[in-house]
Amino acid sequence: MVYPNSKNNKSGFSLVEVIIVSAIITLFFGELFGGLHYTLALITDSKARLTALSVANDAMEYIHSLSYDAVGTVAGIPSGLIPQVATSTLNGIEFEKRVLIEYVDAPADGLGAADSNSITTDYKNAKVTVSWTRNGKTNQIFLVSTITPRSIESDVGGGTLKVKVFDSVAEPLPGASVQVVNNTLLPNIDITRTTDASGIALFSGAPAGADYEIFVTASGYSSEQTYMATTALPNPTSRPVAVLEADVSTMNFFI
Repeated sequence: MVYPNSKNNKSGFSLVEVIIVSAIITLFFGELFGGLHYTLALITDSKARLTALSVANDAMEYIHSLSYDAVGTVAGIPSGLIPQVATSTLNGIEFEKRVLIEYVDAPADGLGAADSNSITTDYKNAKVTVSWTRNGKTNQIFLVSTITPRSIESDVGGGTLKVKVFDSVAEPLPGASVQVVNNTLLPNIDITRTTDASGIALFSGAPAGADYEIFVTASGYSSEQTYMATTALPNPTSRPVAVLEADVSTMNFFI
């Protein structure tokens, strides 16, 4: 007599199969979560950038609403009522706004001493930089605009302070920070600019006067400055410079 096979033929998952399936599921959901996290980060970054752009646009519109003579910064060259640095918090993010207004000597009528009408303050440039920090990373956007007088250019007086910065082997150093301070003039001056590709920071339209203090720094380099005469230091080797009317005062620094 033949008896039917009573062995259990039900099949199941082996341990190896369970591990493989679990790994696939984990990988799938991990990629899905990573993709969602990346998408949310992009959306957040885009919103922050749009907010920063709105802050910069508002600042630039305000600058354009002013009369030409009023376009300037507190303790700046040219002088005005616009703060050089201000902060605001929008959508839970703190934004830092920096405004730079500077005179420009247009090359069309000659530069510096070669200027045909001896006016080296032909128009103004306005730069608004907005920066913010997210997840330990600092981001920034900036807007630049030309501000021109409604009528023919006028001589605002003053002179030009030219600061040249060199490295230890006498090569021009671009990107150095040059701070100019004068607490003897009214209004006081405290403005910082960055040297160009030729290692020069130019301060056109600086009011004529003495005691222009200069401080030069750059990342990875030493620092240098002028020194006021004191009882402890009666004869400093690098004294503050004077700016003369319709003249160029040049200072060289090696760092």
